[in-house]
Amino acid sequence: SFNKAKKFRSSTPNQKLNFMSSFTKSCSRNDLAKDDLDDPITLRNTIQPILGKLNDNATKEVAFTQLKNLISSNTSQDALRVYISSLSSYNNNSNQTAKEILALLYGYIATIYKENLMDPLDKPPNIIKTINRLLTHIRNFYLSENSYVVHKASSHSILDIYECCMPKDNIKSINILFIEPLVSLIASGKSKFSQDGAAICLADFIYHLGKDDVEINSKLLATLDNKIISLVNKNSLDVPYVFEALFNLMQFLPFETFTNNLKEIYDRTLGVLCKANAGKYNTLTKINCLNILGLIAQKCKGIADISIGYYQNDIIKVIEYNTKDKVYKVQCAANDALKNWKELTVIHKDLDDKKSKLVEGGDLAKTKEDYLSKGENTKEGTYIKKMDKFNFLRNLAKMAKI
Repeated sequence: SFNKAKKFRSSTPNQKLNFMSSFTKSCSRNDLAKDDLDDPITLRNTIQPILGKLNDNATKEVAFTQLKNLISSNTSQDALRVYISSLSSYNNNSNQTAKEILALLYGYIATIYKENLMDPLDKPPNIIKTINRLLTHIRNFYLSENSYVVHKASSHSILDIYECCMPKDNIKSINILFIEPLVSLIASGKSKFSQDGAAICLADFIYHLGKDDVEINSKLLATLDNKIISLVNKNSLDVPYVFEALFNLMQFLPFETFTNNLKEIYDRTLGVLCKANAGKYNTLTKINCLNILGLIAQKCKGIADISIGYYQNDIIKVIEYNTKDKVYKVQCAANDALKNWKELTVIHKDLDDKKSKLVEGGDLAKTKEDYLSKGENTKEGTYIKKMDKFNFLRNLAKMAKI
């Protein structure tokens, strides 16, 4: 090594330049020994030039792979501190191309560390505090971007953190960390981009909870109906993904959860879709409202005692108006919803006939048996059999107003 140094000192300027260039290239290949990367300073110095490649579309995929390899091969707690600080500090120097990958890396870190996601910055290290730190970084750095791709990357990471790291023994903690900050960000009106980003994350989170049939997820979903309906009912809010969040929630919760709020849901969705507000709302907002109305009709088909009253005619008229919308996707959503509501009309006409027979015959016991035809859903039949005489007659009175 002494002879090499001596040779370097005696070489020409061009030779020295070539030597330094080859040395720099060898360092940038991310092939440093693992022992070298155990040192936080060395690890940070290795990460920084790779992060710089994320701003360029030509090099971002290579850089993403290099960063993932680096993270997966260096999993100490000190390394975790370097990753978190490096990602947050580089955020200000990154463009939207880079921010998509930076947002994804938070989730990738979660998939590698799992229950060991404990930042040594906390004394003592604590997984809940680290989860909160990562989620706060995602909300502050990426949800305010005017980019659907960055928002979806953020949502992906939030789900990774929830699945891989979050203890599932406390619904209140999950609500505080994952749900309430998103709801607050949407309701605050801080910025349109932040509202969109938070609503995308919330809608995706609800869908994720619903599709995985896990007890804790079902219990968590059951706490969200009032929060989501409250957001939907803010008339000044044109955030399409809030309506998507409601649609997702209504898919997975029992329909009876929403019967007391149907009037509010009808009023809000019809307000978006009516002719008087043509051109006021986002196309995606209109599509999600039509999907909600279509889902309600679909759910009502199997519930004999549901009362939809005078709304039925208004809903069908508004949906028919939207079948002629200039946007093809709105037309498709409107046609699907209209099909469900027309089928529901036929079902309710049949129920009206059965109701008339009850009034004429006066046989309550017989009506409970005949109210549903033999081929209809036994679950709803059980629901009616459980109703006492008062509730049965009360719902019958409601149906008389249809």
